[in-house]
Amino acid sequence: APGMDQAVTVFFRPDAHRYFFDAFRVQSDAEVVVVPLHGYPVLHSFAFPRRLDFGTCELRKLYRRVIPLESKVPVEFEFQLTVIRAHPALRVSPLRGLIPPSGVAEVVVEFEPLDFHTASMELEVNCSQFDFEPYRATIVGTAAAGVTATKVRASVESELRTTGTLRG
Repeated sequence: APGMDQAVTVFFRPDAHRYFFDAFRVQSDAEVVVVPLHGYPVLHSFAFPRRLDFGTCELRKLYRRVIPLESKVPVEFEFQLTVIRAHPALRVSPLRGLIPPSGVAEVVVEFEPLDFHTASMELEVNCSQFDFEPYRATIVGTAAAGVTATKVRASVESELRTTGTLRG
């Protein structure tokens, strides 16, 4: 009758790491509905951050972050990072590659501020996993005057607190 429902539980126990497809039919007096079922291996989590902030950094010093992309299943996945908006102070490599079966691929993000400003880069992140929704990631870093002096001052103050004297 119209408006009725029936709960159905489907158990899926794959015997291999591959794509599976099946379907079942629901039949009523008025029609037959085919319900497709798909099963496939996936990354447990795709760890490329939506926002990566280098914070406030020294001018003309290279900062590097390594982002591991890990597969916990014995299946290889491709990844691709497409630069939407570039900035000369920010670099990402590689922009495409393979995440090995049960392994890790590393993406290196570098920030080397050349003048006093905030640098921003935007990427589209994609993975060859079924049903993966590409998303945008933003990378930012700032170079500010006085960062070096502030670090030196903090180091001197820390040494004074710890030892009571300055090495010199």
